[in-house]
Formats: sequence, structure tokens, C-alpha cells
Amino acid sequence: MVKTIKLFLYRCPLDNLAYTIWCNEKKKDGFTKEFVGKQINLMKESMRSLDIIFLCRFDANQKVEDDGFRETDVKFILEVDNILIPFFSNICKTLKQIFSFQKVIHLQL
Repeated sequence: MVKTIKLFLYRCPLDNLAYTIWCNEKKKDGFTKEFVGKQINLMKESMRSLDIIFLCRFDANQKVEDDGFRETDVKFILEVDNILIPFFSNICKTLKQIFSFQKVIHLQL
């Protein structure tokens, strides 16, 4: 008998790639083109295990609260969103063909 594990992740591999690209664009140490290429390959492999993605954009009407875990710098949040959202939108059409998951849900909060 095969045991299946159900796991909910707060972030998906696409988030990691967006942060990596942001660091590369800001010329952060170690975030070379080669490193970004490796992260793209890891992201593709990791995406094979996902069944669904819920995508939530930053909403300027929502107050950013410091909970000690999440980023509170709105400029940074928007810069990462500006990488993630277009990237995600561009590949959204082919995700079903490339990866195993069947659903991508955009949430407007």
C-alpha cells in the first residue's frame, strides 16, 4: 500500500525563484546567472510534486503588519510581486503540460 502525504506549503517554488531573480538583479553576492539557472531547474523539479497553487497578489488596501516572520518593506514586496506575477502569468498556460498539478487559482482579496 502506498501512503500519500498531504502537505500545505505557505510558499511554492515559484516564490523562491522570484526572490532569487530579485537578488540577482540587485547584484547580491552568490546570485549569479549560473545560480539562477540551477534554481530554475530545481523549481521545475519541485513543481512536479504540487497539485494546486493559490496565487495572491499584494493588496495595498491591506495593512502590512510585522508578525516577525513576513517581510514588511512594501517596496520589496512590490518588486518581488513584479517579478513573480508576470513570470507566473507567462508560464501559467503551459503549467498543466509541464507539471502534474491541474489547478492554478488566482485569489483577489
